[in-house]
Amino acid sequence: MNKRLIKSPKVYFLNTGLSVRLQGWLNHSSLLASPQAGALFETLVLSEIVKFITNFGKNWKIALWRTKDGEEIDFVIENSEGEMLALEVKLSIHGADPVPLPTVLSKIFPNLKQIILVTFGGKKHWLSKDCLQVPLAELTDFLLEWK
Repeated sequence: MNKRLIKSPKVYFLNTGLSVRLQGWLNHSSLLASPQAGALFETLVLSEIVKFITNFGKNWKIALWRTKDGEEIDFVIENSEGEMLALEVKLSIHGADPVPLPTVLSKIFPNLKQIILVTFGGKKHWLSKDCLQVPLAELTDFLLEWK
């Protein structure tokens, strides 16, 4: 199986409120049932990460990781010491299933041992030995603890 990283840009509209309005959503119940809900939540998480980096003066890099075979991690963050953090985003309000760390990603970055699953709701806890669920409301605190 050929595992090759691809480099193609992914565009995010960081103002999710404006994005929701421009798409014509008028109430949260119809938005949450829409096919765009997951992508909008991913955008919201990215905007929170960008705000965190800006507000706390972090010299961090954010990237999307994807192979041509379709393996993907929503955000890979590299801090100023070169440490890596993998975040997967799922619009899960109650329960969430653990997400495995892709083998190819851990081969490329051998120090990357866990994946952070950012969800809309729930509580911060380990879903498996290498998957930690962090609700969006606790993301800033988690990033502060990380570095």
